[in-house]
Amino acid sequence: VRVLRIFRLFSLFSTLVLLGRALGKAFQVVASLCMIVGILDYVLAILLTQAAGHEASSWGDKEQVITQHFGTIGASMRTLFQIMTLDEWTDIVATLSEQLPGYPVSLGFVAYIIFASYTLTCLVTALLSSQLMQQHHESKEQRHTKVEELRKSLAMDLRSIIAQANEEGQLIEAVELRRLIDAQGELPSRLQECDIKIGKEGILYLVDQLAINEMVSVEYFVEKLTNLAGTAKAGEVVDVKHLAIHGQLQLIHLQARVAGLEKKMKKDIEKLAKKVDDMMPST
Repeated sequence: VRVLRIFRLFSLFSTLVLLGRALGKAFQVVASLCMIVGILDYVLAILLTQAAGHEASSWGDKEQVITQHFGTIGASMRTLFQIMTLDEWTDIVATLSEQLPGYPVSLGFVAYIIFASYTLTCLVTALLSSQLMQQHHESKEQRHTKVEELRKSLAMDLRSIIAQANEEGQLIEAVELRRLIDAQGELPSRLQECDIKIGKEGILYLVDQLAINEMVSVEYFVEKLTNLAGTAKAGEVVDVKHLAIHGQLQLIHLQARVAGLEKKMKKDIEKLAKKVDDMMPST
């Protein structure tokens, strides 16, 4: 049981978790590659046993060496695995070449080493690297999704808290907003969970920056606060959106002032025309 506690290390280090998941997903393909090598070794073991193991007496004083390496199919497969690990493969090839054609034997074993050792190692390494990168990407996507959900939840809670204490609708007094922020002791920790690293002083500074005539747009404050640690694109979208809203409000205000001035001018013109009419002599 104590030995199994070592696996708790995987929960402490995220890199080990990613590596474990990558190994788990790559295991099936790696097992298939190992099966291919096993089949190849079995076929070659049969050929080597028949060509060398059954004719071990032809090697004279090295008969025992040939029998040890190629006397049975199992011994031949063990020797092939030894060659695949590049262990004394040159000595084995030199011994076989004493009775078998040297060039074909050497070329055959070189081709076997290139396929079974180098190529297989590269394939397994590439496969594990691909799975590790995929797991890392999926982990980042899951983290991003979780953070977005936490931000949406935080934004909803902030709107709800402000709405309960605010009767002005879309605008709230900066003083009242500062008081609400001071009362929310868990707000900085919830922002930390959303990858937003800002303290209470930073939030109050944000309120001062967004305040216009001591009034703050609730929606602008909430979206700006919950997107502080987002991508630059997300922050720019929030700014442009609320700049557009602010511009529309200013345009409506200007249109109202122009309409009021037009109405006043019409009244003044009517009064002036009436005075002119009174001053004209009656005919």
